[in-house]
Amino acid sequence: MTAAHRRPVGRDRRAAVLAHFDADGAVAPHVVRLIDALALVAARVVVVSTSGIDAETRGRLPAGVEVFERANTGHDFAGYRAGIDLLDLSTLEELIVVNDSAVLPLVPFDKILGRRAADVWGLTPGYGFAPHLQSYFLVFGPRALASPAFSAFWRTVDVDADRDQVIASSEVGLGTAMRDGGLSIGAFYRPGLRDRLIGAARAHGAEVAAHVRDRRWRRVAGWARRTVQRARQPEWNVSAALADRALGTRSRLPAVKLSVLRDDPYGLGTPHLLSMLERRHPVAFDGVREYLARTDHAYADRWQATQRSQPQGLRYRA
Repeated sequence: MTAAHRRPVGRDRRAAVLAHFDADGAVAPHVVRLIDALALVAARVVVVSTSGIDAETRGRLPAGVEVFERANTGHDFAGYRAGIDLLDLSTLEELIVVNDSAVLPLVPFDKILGRRAADVWGLTPGYGFAPHLQSYFLVFGPRALASPAFSAFWRTVDVDADRDQVIASSEVGLGTAMRDGGLSIGAFYRPGLRDRLIGAARAHGAEVAAHVRDRRWRRVAGWARRTVQRARQPEWNVSAALADRALGTRSRLPAVKLSVLRDDPYGLGTPHLLSMLERRHPVAFDGVREYLARTDHAYADRWQATQRSQPQGLRYRA
């Protein structure tokens, strides 16, 4: 049975776990909207917070949302594990795990969840190391929830791991463990060759800029050949290099990572990109600019640094 013909999962058979952290111990507007959106599609939503949620904010959360507080260790996978431990998986057909590191969903969750890509799927694929899924949004279907590989994986999650260990053993390890358990993995957004060429060019743009500046045309030609190869075997961050795909009228990428706006790792021109996102998705990005400014102290003022830099000839259209 193909993904397009699978029986839809009812709200009462779906749960969600949200890993939350805020440097100021608050709940940002985009996180409140994410919780509201999850509550529309999942009967039970567990918010696992490592920074705390005050009583007033808890009182405004939708019915069916519960808050679990834990120490700030182990990063998001430890939070996911803590939330999953509170659930009776035998009553579920679908489980969403998501963190608050992205502005999402940019389209209603019904449209995203209706396009189930595999037994285990996420919004964006991960390149490098081994094929995997970027872990800010993951969905586990009925075959995954009933699989011994699922429960075995979560038992291995280290609640004291640092960020690099989480990426290597948990984010990349999840894909490997699920495939080894006979489960399929897939992504909602699958970049075609054109997008992969653009991503590869952006990831290695500084390299060619130096060659052009020094008029080393043979090296420019060599860079172009390598870019084609890098597009076929990518090793760059999809959600960062192709963040502007969220501007399309169909929102092929229905999420934007906050780290892209904070750090602009691929030189997309964060000030202009954010302005265009605010125009294209005014409700979803309401308060995001203020959140980035408010929490910048916890991220070495990286947001302010990107605001001082100017887009270099980049233009986006909503």
